[in-house]
Amino acid sequence: MGKLKTGTIFEINLNIGKFVYLCCFDEYLFGLYNIVSEMQIDIKNIGKSKIIDYKNCLSPFKRDIIIENKLKKENCNWVNIGELDLSENNIFIPDLAIFDPNKSELSFKECIVLRGWKPELNYKKRGWKEEIVTLEEYKKILDTGLIYGTIDNFKIYENYIIENIENIVNNKPLNIKKHISTFK
Repeated sequence: MGKLKTGTIFEINLNIGKFVYLCCFDEYLFGLYNIVSEMQIDIKNIGKSKIIDYKNCLSPFKRDIIIENKLKKENCNWVNIGELDLSENNIFIPDLAIFDPNKSELSFKECIVLRGWKPELNYKKRGWKEEIVTLEEYKKILDTGLIYGTIDNFKIYENYIIENIENIVNNKPLNIKKHISTFK
């Protein structure tokens, strides 16, 4: 698979005759593009698309080794197809709500978002900050589907994508209630 870098693009064959694409942001964060295609897409065209879902993989340590082993173990078909320059393609991460569907009352009480990610900084100093916001602002971010969640099983995440294909195609937020197990 090779060493993962910021801007690494994964192509996922969903085994339903469709491909989707993920972007690696830093040592642990991925974004899902709003691309669903029956044919493979050139990497140059991927960067122009919108990212609609953000997930953290379980371990920020030795991520490329762990992900490669985990993908093989779970029989996933994720292929590293190259890299995009995030700054050049104007790719950034918006504010993301920290939301745990298993503790939704606490999530609404705390109203915490992640802010300030900067691709130009090295991965240890990306600028992430947890910030408490008003309930109204928190709900607004949640309503757009911009939620910081964790991938705990890549195969379950693929199923989550498959069940949300229509939302991806129509640029709608993905339904997190369908796969609570993809979140920590």
